[in-house]
Amino acid sequence: MDNTGKNYQIASINWHYRSCNYSSYRWQDCRMRNRDMAKAFAAILRKHRKEHNITQEVLAEKADVASKMVSLIERGERNPSLNLADSIAQSLGVPLSDLIKEAETFRKKGKSKN
Repeated sequence: MDNTGKNYQIASINWHYRSCNYSSYRWQDCRMRNRDMAKAFAAILRKHRKEHNITQEVLAEKADVASKMVSLIERGERNPSLNLADSIAQSLGVPLSDLIKEAETFRKKGKSKN
């Protein structure tokens, strides 16, 4: 109700109605159809971490993230957001674009073997 005494129905948008939990809309599927990139990124992240001789815990501390998350990303069980991937890349001293390029190359090599 505004100051004139009239009721106005304000259309509010529920941004969660298209989340993975809302099954009547299929525009976004909860499951990734293809985990190749996640697994390739995981392998490249692990390679760079080991090249720098640091543990998952140290990398997590530098990136300001839980060590469990680093573990999940390295196993290909979680996909990092862009911000998280960038934070991890900065902690390793590697540009994020380099990590992604290496992951794409790694993925293409893996597909060509099949």
